[in-house]
Amino acid sequence: MITEITKNIDSDEPSRSDLARSRLLRTEGGPFLRNDWEDVVMVHYEVEPRALAPFVPFELDTYDGKAYVSLVSFTMRQLRPRFGGRIMSWLFSPIANHEFLNVRTYVRHEGEHGIYFLAEWLPNRWSVMLGPWSYGLPYRSGRFHYDCRENPHRSASAGPNEWKYRTQIPRDGSLEPVERESLTEFLLERYTAFTDRGCRAGFFRIWHEPWQQTPVAVTVEEDSLPASTGRWFQHARLIGANYSPGVRDVWIGRPRVLPRTGRAFLPDQSRRRDGQERPSYLGWLPIALFPLASLFLRSSLPAWAFMWLLAFAIYAGCKWLTWWQAAARANPWRQLGYLLFWPGMDARAFLDSRTHPARPSASEWLFAAVKTLLGATLLWGVARLLPAGHPLLVGWTGMIGIIFLLHFGSFHLLALIWQSLGVDARPLMQAPILARSLREFWGRRWNAGFHDLAQRFLFAPLRPRLGGVGAPLAVFLASGLIHELVISVPAGAGFGLPTAYFLLQGVALAAQGKRTSRAFTLLVTAVPAIWLFHPPFVERVIIPFLRAIGAL
Repeated sequence: MITEITKNIDSDEPSRSDLARSRLLRTEGGPFLRNDWEDVVMVHYEVEPRALAPFVPFELDTYDGKAYVSLVSFTMRQLRPRFGGRIMSWLFSPIANHEFLNVRTYVRHEGEHGIYFLAEWLPNRWSVMLGPWSYGLPYRSGRFHYDCRENPHRSASAGPNEWKYRTQIPRDGSLEPVERESLTEFLLERYTAFTDRGCRAGFFRIWHEPWQQTPVAVTVEEDSLPASTGRWFQHARLIGANYSPGVRDVWIGRPRVLPRTGRAFLPDQSRRRDGQERPSYLGWLPIALFPLASLFLRSSLPAWAFMWLLAFAIYAGCKWLTWWQAAARANPWRQLGYLLFWPGMDARAFLDSRTHPARPSASEWLFAAVKTLLGATLLWGVARLLPAGHPLLVGWTGMIGIIFLLHFGSFHLLALIWQSLGVDARPLMQAPILARSLREFWGRRWNAGFHDLAQRFLFAPLRPRLGGVGAPLAVFLASGLIHELVISVPAGAGFGLPTAYFLLQGVALAAQGKRTSRAFTLLVTAVPAIWLFHPPFVERVIIPFLRAIGAL
């Protein structure tokens, strides 16, 4: 927990608040917007820097070598421009008052310390539309319940995900300023926000009086909402919280664009070393061209070879896109390794030389080797022993063998090799049988390669428009269509079944909500799999492939 005593220290040096006010007056002549923040609760997590860095396009600001993320909930009141008087205040009234929940981390850029928002939720749809356009903020729609009594509990939800916690505010109501150079000052006293929307990096500055606050005990009851912002949350540790009744007359400066030449290294930006942007269409072009070129070879290849060609064409196009978006400043040898010798799609983590994963243990090597051996045994041993009169049984056994040989086994071994070399390469499969919910199964445990890709290029852009239910459904629909191309097209039959399978997953995920059930998760993912790998695919594609590789 945060244990340092937050007390004021007499000093002739100006506070961070004083410096922020002077800077805003000097650079902009004063605020552009003004508002009040009420009933502020900040819940803090300590995070491994290597786990957080791939999700942050600026240099992390650390305290004693540790990175932090804070979830800040508050109510905004009376947002209005500095100019225009009552008329402008009336025009701003639709967006002037509402709750906020933001997930922020701490960054620095060219010596200036600030924050970066990983996500923000609010209930006002007008603000959700205007915030990203005007200030580059990652606003999302959410539902809120803020109880501001003595021991308040608060919750925010978006789709099936929720953030729910309870705090205990001291009865004496004592408030103190933060101690200079303390962790509390590091976390609370921030007056610059850095933003990154697409290829536009920016910032804006704020000012308010120094925080009058008190440390509070916090009990987190549900954390699936912050967990939905990225895998960094799996490495987060709750350390404490602070409460403040708020600050009045908060100044907000104008949104400003960062000069390209002065921008920090952004792992997810397609910029050359000379600072010029690489054309974004060149990143997307192979996704269209590679599968299209494969279709022209359909008549000249056996069905199983055409299936593998299509699968590789789609994989190569996606791989190129993730590399194109992230590789501008990465080490060339690491880029080559990512493109040719790693099946994952998290290019930012793989190419970031600042991360240093722990060396794998002997048990991890043994577990990966056993899974590889199991896959080979099923594929070249068990499948040939089954009666030929049951092709579905033979085909499914062979497919399970292939999945264990590649996804669970060989790819795990490859991840361990890269980790031994100091590269952040996480295994694609994270024990999916242990998933207690569909959200956990598809979001954290099954095929992390596709999840990283879908999260960045589908889910994140669609969520502000489609919400917490519509965006996952759209991602599942896209996955269904891709599997139609790889499964049903080579088989020449079974059209619509893979799409139905994935749409069922989306509907079931929304229906399950925040409830957990390992049996329900296994039932929904495993039983309808006959739709995904339907009988025509098994008989016309998989069985001939097993014969071709000598498994039958």
